[in-house]
Amino acid sequence: MPGSKPRRRKKTTPRRPPPPPIAGGTPAPRKPARWKKRVGWPLAVIGVVVFILGYAGAQTGIAFIPGLGHQFHIVEQIGGGALGITGLIWATSK
Repeated sequence: MPGSKPRRRKKTTPRRPPPPPIAGGTPAPRKPARWKKRVGWPLAVIGVVVFILGYAGAQTGIAFIPGLGHQFHIVEQIGGGALGITGLIWATSK
């Protein structure tokens, strides 16, 4: 029986070369993904709208989504605030 040959591995090259190091030995900061800026502003607007609907519902007692109790207004406010802040952070990041 002939001996088996060792398998050859394909040489892979990295897709993007690493950023060059700056003084101090730390790598240069990466630019944020463009999709974050594109998604950030609509996310911020949606968050503000959800927050306002939750606030208005809590003040007036109007249910914007039928079948959910008063506690949902609190969830709307917290969730809308979180979406709005996350959207603003993503949209304004450098």
